[in-house]
Amino acid sequence: MNPRVIAASETGVRVSIPRLLFALLGAPILWALHLLVCYFLVTLDCITPWDGAVGAVIVATAAGAAGSVAAGRVALGIRRGAGSGQAGDARHWLDFLALLGIGGSVLFTAVIVLTGVAPLLTRLCP
Repeated sequence: MNPRVIAASETGVRVSIPRLLFALLGAPILWALHLLVCYFLVTLDCITPWDGAVGAVIVATAAGAAGSVAAGRVALGIRRGAGSGQAGDARHWLDFLALLGIGGSVLFTAVIVLTGVAPLLTRLCP
């Protein structure tokens, strides 16, 4: 058995450690990156003559939200298929971690979208 695979079901769905980590940590990491990129873009817009921050923030928001949704879909796939062939505790842990990933993805997708909408409603530079 591959040491990077922590669970496999009869249907052939395999849960690897990188896949599980992406399902759990993908959305919060993408939120942090999105926040840093948006702060950089707004600062760049304020200190230079460049006026493309609003469009760039929209693109960054769409990319961050899409990545966060992808992490949630991976977590949903783990919950639907990978735990079915496991006994007792392993199935319950995978189910719990998958639900945690789904909830985190929903939360952080909403936060990414709300953070991306703010520059559209306010002035970027004082």
